Amino acid sequence: MMDKRVQSWIVTEQANRDRRAVQWRTARRDIAARDPGVRHALLTYWNGHRWLPGDPSYLLDVLHGFDHGRLVLLNGVIVAHRVVIPVSEAIAAFGKPKPVSGDWFGRRASKSTTPRAQIPSHGHPGPYKPRQEGENHERQ
Repeated sequence: MMDKRVQSWIVTEQANRDRRAVQWRTARRDIAARDPGVRHALLTYWNGHRWLPGDPSYLLDVLHGFDHGRLVLLNGVIVAHRVVIPVSEAIAAFGKPKPVSGDWFGRRASKSTTPRAQIPSHGHPGPYKPRQEGENHERQ
């Protein structure tokens, strides 16, 4: 039983390595076929982006995003086409936003109902008084 698992793991691991090697070759061919300015900008974006792990699927995703307009070349630098969408487009795409949630009892969160005059001067509305100098602070 364990021998079968070991052999299966070896075959699967080699298949995964082969797949990744093919992906790296595909990405490198795609980059090499591009204009030198675009190639430099894409590689600079890829190498300088700290959220992109060194995995061929992520590089292929960057190239796909560039080909389909998610990423654009602006003054020699690759940038996201649009970082945020207007509220009108978000509502059209996703519907109206959910209402503001309340607490456990269904009440809506609101400003404090305690009048400012009742809040202690030390800023903490809790039941404890601020320590005064000279008080004994040790536990007994």
